[in-house]
Amino acid sequence: MKGDQELQVIVQQGKELNPTVQDEINQTGVPHSNIYKRWLRVIAYTFFVISGQSVAAILGRLYYDNGGKSKWLATVVQLVGFPVLLPYYLLSIKTHATTHTDSKAASPRNRVLVYVALGVLVGAGCYLYSIGLLYLPVSTFSLICASQLAFNALFSYFLNSQKLTPIILNSLLLLTISSTLLAFNNEESNFKKVTRGQYVTSFICTIGASAGFGLVLSLQQVAFRKVLKRQTFSEVMDLIIYVNLVASCVSLVGLFASGEWKTLSSEMDRYKLGKVSYVMNLVWTAVIFELSSLFSNAISALGLPVVPVLAVIIFHDKMNGLKVISMILAIWGFMSYVYQHYLDDKNLKKSIGIPTTGSSDSPEAKGSGTSSASDLGSCGLDVNQLNRPDRMQDHSSGDRVNPVKGAIIFSNIVTTVSPTYAQEVRTSEGGKGLHSTLNSNSKKFIGILNGIDTDSWNPATDPFLKAQFNARDLQGKEENKYALRKQLGLSSAESRRPLVGCITRLVPQKGVHLIRHAIYRTLELGGQFVLLGSSPVPHIQREFEGIEQQFKSHDHVRLLLKYDEALSHSIYAASDMFIIPSIFEPCGLTQMIAMRYGSIPIARKTGGLNDSVFDIDDDTIPTQFQNGFAFQTADEQGLNYALERAFNHYKKDEEKWMRLMEKVMSIDFSWASSATQYEELYTRSVAKARASPNRT
Repeated sequence: MKGDQELQVIVQQGKELNPTVQDEINQTGVPHSNIYKRWLRVIAYTFFVISGQSVAAILGRLYYDNGGKSKWLATVVQLVGFPVLLPYYLLSIKTHATTHTDSKAASPRNRVLVYVALGVLVGAGCYLYSIGLLYLPVSTFSLICASQLAFNALFSYFLNSQKLTPIILNSLLLLTISSTLLAFNNEESNFKKVTRGQYVTSFICTIGASAGFGLVLSLQQVAFRKVLKRQTFSEVMDLIIYVNLVASCVSLVGLFASGEWKTLSSEMDRYKLGKVSYVMNLVWTAVIFELSSLFSNAISALGLPVVPVLAVIIFHDKMNGLKVISMILAIWGFMSYVYQHYLDDKNLKKSIGIPTTGSSDSPEAKGSGTSSASDLGSCGLDVNQLNRPDRMQDHSSGDRVNPVKGAIIFSNIVTTVSPTYAQEVRTSEGGKGLHSTLNSNSKKFIGILNGIDTDSWNPATDPFLKAQFNARDLQGKEENKYALRKQLGLSSAESRRPLVGCITRLVPQKGVHLIRHAIYRTLELGGQFVLLGSSPVPHIQREFEGIEQQFKSHDHVRLLLKYDEALSHSIYAASDMFIIPSIFEPCGLTQMIAMRYGSIPIARKTGGLNDSVFDIDDDTIPTQFQNGFAFQTADEQGLNYALERAFNHYKKDEEKWMRLMEKVMSIDFSWASSATQYEELYTRSVAKARASPNRT
């Protein structure tokens, strides 16, 4: 019985509901409508699992009871139904897929090794299940299969550092006893004239198959973590399909190598229910196995009481006292398993203890918030215990406490929004007093690059654009460039004149003096410049209002000192280059959005910009990762160095520039990779909290 290898699909769909990006501030959370839709899917999928696996087991039993004898054919039908997933895959991938270039992606060789290894294990497990169902009543077979949950927990302990809590140990014990009791069920030897030896063989094979699938599930997680490096929707679906393909090939080889294929024609002729029923049984078994297993995980065990009851009604299986006790123990073990996961989820929501530092406004760069130590007492906390240098006491004063410092010290893991920024805030200049605390806790301080909402920022479907386009068809980008020029009153006389875009808040962090210089330097180089943004700082706003008036009727410069969602999409789509000269940038999102729309970034090497923009002329960077123009010093000379090189490349080789646009548009800046990394951190944090001797 092919079980749970597809369990990650619904999880990945949930993960890939990305937050909306606005003004470079990441907002987490999923709209209520999406939550309701997800729960409706969960309910529907649970129904498919319970009903589907029950029907599949019964169809398998009908095959054997009415003259079917081929164990390898019974194995084949568990696996060859995977093509029915292709329409679902192709429809879903439109929502989740982004063509991408990932430096950490697994090589084709490693992917093949993963698919082949797991496919062979799955094929072998299905064959063992076929032997088990051959000589066991359906009710007994389904009860033994419940032991898979115990093997899941056991292998997860050894391979994925899953802690064996008392509740999980209780589940392991109950499921083990439940299966062991059935080995001593004397009445089963009278089932369909099955010998005691055949019964024991089927019992052992079913236990072995359950253990095998428990191992496969744990190995899949290892593969995603260590080899594939990603756990996106497309990665999961690729694994499902290719593993099934390999497993199907294994079962077909077994069918022909064993010689059982020679008997299939006569087997169909002698089938008690007729040839049509024989074929339909096999076809529907294949389809139902695949559809039910697509959404299965522990919820498949919810059908535990269903199959034995149906077996009693349809096949008149005997439900003696020993089997009833076995079923009760199995259900009890399953409920223990589910309860532990409920507690895990509850603890995760209540006290995961992973503070995240960094935002687009960089609170730690401006100075962290402190308060009087006496405020702790008003919160019911022990002032003497917490107002200490090694805990919450602020470095500036003995009577001040720093909550951020306390969060760093008492947390299991600390994250910020990019790897480079994680290094920058550990310096005296970047940490503003917290650098020593972060350095003392450096082993648990991790930077993970943010992502963007690739559904909202998608030039192929963007409703704000004059013409949609993608990396394979860039004609629409030229149309958007022409449309923006017309909308803003810019000259279109030279279609190849490079257009430089800039969308930002005009604050010191963003390098306003460099943005001002870039406007004039772009004109000198023969380009056009469009700025969209405003400033909360009065003198900066007034300065740029003066520049706006200076270029009010200019053919090649336009300043729009406001926020305009629709116009921002148009500027990303129309610009050839995009300038981000930030003084500091914890992560930065505009460079990711710009590349998504084929606009080449010109960025300063700081924070997340340093982790996402790699200079085209830097020979130390592999060619496949070069995607923009970078500069180090936050001055006019540094900016000129990058801007002038960008113009030279643009004017010198149009074909090469087109290839560069195609490359940057294919980079995956979705939340998929980041979400996987955060999930791993949360799992580690929970495991560490459980292992702590002070845990209550």
